[in-house]
Amino acid sequence: MIAAKQGTVTDPAVRGPVTAMLARLAKLPDVATVESPYAATGTGQISKDGKVAFAKLNLSQETIKILVPEAQKLVKAAQS
Repeated sequence: MIAAKQGTVTDPAVRGPVTAMLARLAKLPDVATVESPYAATGTGQISKDGKVAFAKLNLSQETIKILVPEAQKLVKAAQS
C-alpha cells in the first residue's frame, strides 16, 4: 500500500522512491514478479483521487515455505 501524505502517488516526489522500493523488492530471491501501479497495466491500482495505490507482489513459492529471515528482508525492503 502506498499513500501520499501530500499531493498524489503519481507526483515525482512519491513515484521516484516507490519505484526504487519496488525495484529492490523485485531483486529479492523469493519474489517472482512485482506489478507496479505505475506500469501501463497498473492504472487500476491507483485510487481515483490519486492519494493511494498498491503494488502486487507475487512470490516464487508458497508463503508457508518462506523462512523468517527471508520474510524480514521482504518487509524491510517494502518499508524502505
